[in-house]
Amino acid sequence: MRMHLRFIVSTIILWSGVSSGEPINDYLVAPYTLRTDEGNVLLKFHLNEETALKINYALPGESIDKEESEFENYKHEEVNEINFGNQGCGEKIRFRIVSKSHTDKPIKGVVPSFPCPNSFLEEDVVFGFITDTQMNLMGRLSKVSKMVKDKNVKDYSFIVNAGDVIQKGGDHKDWIEFFEASRPFLEQTTLISAVGNHAYYQDSSNTEVPEYFRQYLRWSGANEFGGVSIDFQKFQLIVYNSITHKMSVLASHQQMRWLENELIKTSNKNIPAIFVAHYPPFSSSGFHKSSKAKEMREKVVPLLEKYGVRLVLTGHTHIYERSYKNGIHYVTGGPAGGLHPLYKVNNNPYSVFSRRRESTFSRIKVGFKRIEMVTWNINGKEIDKIEIPL
Repeated sequence: MRMHLRFIVSTIILWSGVSSGEPINDYLVAPYTLRTDEGNVLLKFHLNEETALKINYALPGESIDKEESEFENYKHEEVNEINFGNQGCGEKIRFRIVSKSHTDKPIKGVVPSFPCPNSFLEEDVVFGFITDTQMNLMGRLSKVSKMVKDKNVKDYSFIVNAGDVIQKGGDHKDWIEFFEASRPFLEQTTLISAVGNHAYYQDSSNTEVPEYFRQYLRWSGANEFGGVSIDFQKFQLIVYNSITHKMSVLASHQQMRWLENELIKTSNKNIPAIFVAHYPPFSSSGFHKSSKAKEMREKVVPLLEKYGVRLVLTGHTHIYERSYKNGIHYVTGGPAGGLHPLYKVNNNPYSVFSRRRESTFSRIKVGFKRIEMVTWNINGKEIDKIEIPL
């Protein structure tokens, strides 16, 4: 693999996929990793001042010192991004970063992967689901983050966030608060996120995907409307930007064509699709009657049903709820950091189970024959469990 560098301006404190104890003084933004829809792994970091670093990485069976690198100067005015290249199934990538000024305090990390399909020994792909992290009011997000870490999150291929990562997408302080509060699980695994409506709050970029969301949670080459589609071999994860009222009509139509094309490709591969979006089509909240929910029911749900999607993960309403319609399980997560709702519950004809005023985290296991999902509340108590045959 070959390393590629590019730079982005940023001012956020961020930890993910690393283990080095307390942060050393070199970093304003500690190293973290992202996985792109092309299967590439990105390492990002932001320095306090221009610093000489030595960065090595290795795939399974390789020595971390296979090609001993030289110290190289990295700038502090921008986020540094390194492309480790494509990560295949079963290929955990190890990396090590040494600062010339702190050679005795290297940062070491492991990028989690996902198991390869095997007809003799089935290994599940395991990932986590969280949503509406938004804020850390009274330390609730910090408590949820610690609970997530305690659920062996280091063994998860990734965590998916169904949107509203922060309260005000145009406010740096909110991003800093989210990543600091989420550090217990972000230092263990990677994050994949849907765009939520709060990402557009106080955002002045006037783009299909808000500036800071794009900067922190997307990458060069990501599609212009915020969607992500990743092949995990046992299933396809499709992340859709449901905030279409912030898009141009043209971009909204383009995203719908993209979504159907991704569903067709997944169907042709004969693997299930798991669909993630911020807005739920069905809800026991007043949102069920909104034009946004109606658009999801009229435009998106027919495609999900046509191409055999089995599980849909959403957020927004701040009510943990599971609905079922025409073979599809729709799960809306409880707010990990957002406020618990006080509004009146409305009728959802497809609701199977719901729990109000619960902050939740779910673990999802995908095998050849079934999907298993377990949901815990903020205290680590199991509140829901389902098994979906494939």
